[in-house]
Amino acid sequence: MTKMRKKDKLPKLQTEEALRRAEDTLKNLSDKYEMCGPREGSEQQAWNHLTYYLNADLPADTSAYLRLLQALYELTRSSRPFMVFRLKECGWGDDDDFAIIDLLRDNASDFVSLAGQYQTDLKNLMLWLCKPKSHAELRKHALGFLEENAQGESWKVFYALDGAAAAEANAFDEDNGRGTVYFPKYTEYASIMVPICKFVLEYIDCDHGKGLPIRVCKRPGCGKFFMPQRTGRKVYCFDKCRSLDHQNDKSKEEKADDAYVRRLKQLTAGPLRRKLNLPKVENRLKEIESRRPQMKKTIGKLRAR
Repeated sequence: MTKMRKKDKLPKLQTEEALRRAEDTLKNLSDKYEMCGPREGSEQQAWNHLTYYLNADLPADTSAYLRLLQALYELTRSSRPFMVFRLKECGWGDDDDFAIIDLLRDNASDFVSLAGQYQTDLKNLMLWLCKPKSHAELRKHALGFLEENAQGESWKVFYALDGAAAAEANAFDEDNGRGTVYFPKYTEYASIMVPICKFVLEYIDCDHGKGLPIRVCKRPGCGKFFMPQRTGRKVYCFDKCRSLDHQNDKSKEEKADDAYVRRLKQLTAGPLRRKLNLPKVENRLKEIESRRPQMKKTIGKLRAR
């Protein structure tokens, strides 16, 4: 959120090689980059890309820069060609503006640096929105980041053609009122975070909000964002996190039982049969069954192998 002068340097990413690969990937993409009007599923795609970006380990994950770019693409695709970013945080002046294609072709290093600069702020915003009670300490900074960027859009009507010239160019149809060229909106974004914060604000607005479609994994120590297929039904990002979290709820004795049965399950048929024939192994399994009836089915399958 700190403004930088032109002589200042953007935060240096940790791996120069990763930075170079990200820049090269963006530049190579510019030759085939296209934009068009809104399409069905754009919001879902934007959330998918943002979730990946939030979870990414920058700068090592080169794909994360592309996913952030694709999120911006989905959120601004209806504005082309009259949409630009003003990268004042990179030290550029008031007269410098860039379309997304420019960010790809000529300013890839700035885009990569900004992606690294903004990731923590955006992650803290989403973390607080998803779990405001658990992360109350993030409230003030998160709301400040949201407010600053959600208001960073300005626009004006484009006066490139007068009425007569527009009519001659078949740009304005008096019969049906269509004026797609005569009345376009020229949009400026103060930073690459503006379309994203406006998008987030639309989901949490008290009057018209839909509620965020992303969640934070329930398992302590994970912290990854994910999109459940059904709101409220899924609380872990992956099955592995669910298993680990349930494992943490077990007593030391229960964990030892699970580990004992798991080691037996890993044996092939011959060694397993020899183990099961040992009295001490059979006694241990009976103790587990007595103490934890829910394990009987699993142990029964072991005996049947």
